[in-house]
Amino acid sequence: MDNLNSKKTRNMAIIFLILLALFLFSLLIDKNLASGILQLRSPAADKIIISASFGWNDLSFFILLVAVILILFLRKDKIKNLKNIVAASSIALVITYGLKFLIGRMRPVSSLNLSEPIAIWGSSFPSAHATAVFALLPFIWKEYPRIKWLWLFYSLFIIFSRLWFAAHYLSDTIGGMIIGLSIGILVLIIGQKNKK
Repeated sequence: MDNLNSKKTRNMAIIFLILLALFLFSLLIDKNLASGILQLRSPAADKIIISASFGWNDLSFFILLVAVILILFLRKDKIKNLKNIVAASSIALVITYGLKFLIGRMRPVSSLNLSEPIAIWGSSFPSAHATAVFALLPFIWKEYPRIKWLWLFYSLFIIFSRLWFAAHYLSDTIGGMIIGLSIGILVLIIGQKNKK
């Protein structure tokens, strides 16, 4: 069992080192990537991505997220995780909005003087959308192995949509991913230790 835990810990450390390296690299390419994505956009693609990502506004996205949490974790055998999910999401979003306030990074849409088909407000770093979906990933990975890859794909699609609409730079989304995963994993580990 200790060998399995050390392997999991090593794998987690490798994942976080890769994410940290990606974050640092993304700082170098943020503006060029945002400009490059703008050249690929079209009104038809915008409509598809808005619909698929529930990106009409932040409220619709977070309502959908709460609905998913309730559907997945209000089942009798899964409800024990609900308080940990609420704790992880709350902590991650408080950290995210605190960093947004402290850093105040201008969004690409503002720095490039664009008008966008989605509501975008506040500062850019880190992405609250990325934080929210990735804070849930450890819980879904543990409790719903059949849909874990689907949730990971959805989470990456949310990041893509934030980049597509110039709501965030790549570093904003990777920063949100790191915060969400870190808090989600930490709360999951603490919750498991408290059960013993």
